[in-house]
Amino acid sequence: MLALAAWRDARCHRCGGDLHETTDDANSGELDATGKYVALSPLRCYRCTALSMSEDKFNKKNAYHPHALIHRVELQPRRPRRPPAK
Repeated sequence: MLALAAWRDARCHRCGGDLHETTDDANSGELDATGKYVALSPLRCYRCTALSMSEDKFNKKNAYHPHALIHRVELQPRRPRRPPAK
């Protein structure tokens, strides 16, 4: 447990990066820096999208204590397409 606590203390509370690396001036992007962080295009997590849609659906209906609901999603395989009738 001590190792886990030490690991957590060494992480940025926002991005989860290693503070030794993320706070190093060598990664600042300044003229004399050896590297810099650049933002990449975001990825969409379709599981998170489905969870958010479920939460929105129940929050709009003014459900009884919507914060107490546990929203779940599952991956359903796509159904094969039927060949066209001849």
